Amino acid sequence: MNKPVSVANLFVKPTRWGLRGDLYLWEEMQAAAQQIPLPDTSKELEHILRNLFRELTGELPKAD
Repeated sequence: MNKPVSVANLFVKPTRWGLRGDLYLWEEMQAAAQQIPLPDTSKELEHILRNLFRELTGELPKAD
């Protein structure tokens, strides 16, 4: 199997959504991640995703 070339390739749409805005945020994050190369570590990926979320929502994601 080929390794995804950008972070956007990791955004596979779920079949169910929890909140009304989830789909729209998911699509915005996927679009914003198109030019971001897939990092080598999960820690780097977490940092990228947290920053994308913050840029698009103005808030950091909250831990459950």
